[in-house]
Amino acid sequence: MAHPITTKKELYGSLPQSLSDASSLKSLTVYGNSLTGTLDSVGTAFGLELFDGHYNQFSGTLPASIGKQSNLSYFSVANNNVHGHIPSSWAKLAQLATIGLAYNKLSGPITPLGGMRELKVVF
Repeated sequence: MAHPITTKKELYGSLPQSLSDASSLKSLTVYGNSLTGTLDSVGTAFGLELFDGHYNQFSGTLPASIGKQSNLSYFSVANNNVHGHIPSSWAKLAQLATIGLAYNKLSGPITPLGGMRELKVVF
């Protein structure tokens, strides 16, 4: 007899500041958990190519330091509690192809998205 698939929100707390020391980290997917706190350590985890933080409870603003992630091609914090605006430094994200910012409390212009040459999906 097949068992139905259920999802549990297993991870909680905030992302560790030591994440910024993980220079070999290329992909971090923490989709659908109960993580809280800010995204500051994501902005300083240089070398990151993919960050998927959908459906958590992240708060604070989008870190300007993410604009220094030269290899970042996917970034999503859709369905969180992030507020503020898209930092102008994000226009430097030349490799970003997908950005997910839906269902947050963001405001202001989307001008930085215009500098993203590889951008194909925005949600």
